[in-house]
Amino acid sequence: MHSNENKKHVLYITYDGLTDFLGQSQVLPYILGLEAQGYRFSILSFEKNEKFSANKAIIEGLIQQRNIRWYPKKYHKRFSILATLWDLLIGVIFLIRLHSKDKFQGVHCRSYIPAIMGLISKKIFKTKFIFDMRGFWADERIDGGLWNLKNPIYKTVYSFFKWIEKKCLLNADYVVTLTTESYREMQQWEYMTKTVRFKIIPCCVDTELFSLRNIASDILLDKRKALQLENRIVVNYLGSIGTWYMIDEMFEFFKCFKEQYANAMFLFVTPESEQDVLKIAGKHGVPGSDIRVVKAQRKEVPYYLALSDYALFFIKPTYSKKSSSPTKLAEIMAMGVPVVCNADVGDVETQVTEARAGVVIKSFEKQSYTHALQRIKNNADAFQKETTLSYVNQHFSLATGVSLYSEIYSEIIL
Repeated sequence: MHSNENKKHVLYITYDGLTDFLGQSQVLPYILGLEAQGYRFSILSFEKNEKFSANKAIIEGLIQQRNIRWYPKKYHKRFSILATLWDLLIGVIFLIRLHSKDKFQGVHCRSYIPAIMGLISKKIFKTKFIFDMRGFWADERIDGGLWNLKNPIYKTVYSFFKWIEKKCLLNADYVVTLTTESYREMQQWEYMTKTVRFKIIPCCVDTELFSLRNIASDILLDKRKALQLENRIVVNYLGSIGTWYMIDEMFEFFKCFKEQYANAMFLFVTPESEQDVLKIAGKHGVPGSDIRVVKAQRKEVPYYLALSDYALFFIKPTYSKKSSSPTKLAEIMAMGVPVVCNADVGDVETQVTEARAGVVIKSFEKQSYTHALQRIKNNADAFQKETTLSYVNQHFSLATGVSLYSEIYSEIIL
């Protein structure tokens, strides 16, 4: 470790824990890739107790023998806004202390709360500041029903974070956004200047982990038997089912699917409880015998995708979703599974269409579902596996993502 003290030192701040699913798929793989290119990292993350206990050893194993020091802090949720302000204070105190004993040249900030810390570091220590937006965070709070603008407190908080957004965009040495749609939108904002440097980097996928080549057929067979999926057409839903995901509409689609394919099965790979999923299924008249619910470690997810004939997800097409790049899309496509999803979410429609990766629906009604199913039946035009896999390697591979981040680092962290 000491022989590498002259390596360029980056403080990476993420409000998502490394032990979260997102931390394992969308934070650490990039850091490991950049560390291999000669950078040294300190990681400040905010961890949820349950995930931290379960996955701490996995993260420690991945960063062992690497030029990476991990400083996990506790994520606070109680009292909502006050908890966030407390975490912010803890973060600022941490970075001041770290800089005094181990100077860093740049701060890479994943989303808005870390960006406030990065902005403070830039003002105090003149460090480089990368604002890795991930999305229109304040607008997501409105669109997701988490903040109600009729409440004066939330209205004030929203205005504050839109002001912070402006400050971060105008002061960042580089801004990373996930979609071309969000970039186009931001170019319309009256304060945006031509001097703000942008890089568009979608959520990428580890094509070594999410690879049909690396699926062991005996493990796949065991999972198929355990879930009693023999002779069933499997529709997969991957991920959480709250806030953004249109679970009711997905069940309505599955019912249409079931009319066409009597042996269809709906497989949920989700952290949610089986009871919660079955309750929603019951509300839509879908019998529990047609549902399977599993919890999976990240390394198991490719197997559950490999068991699937189709993957389904509908996301609320709100304003803030212009900036959304669903992690699951790249993972599904990398496994060569045809996707059924909706339009008006980031660059999803363009990506699925160009990659011949499946079917994009335009509206949430039976006629639209039936039309999508007709395209699935005649899937030569909608789905071409080789085209999809080639598109993933070109646009969604982890190597591509690391290369784009590396361009930013080499340009500003001198």
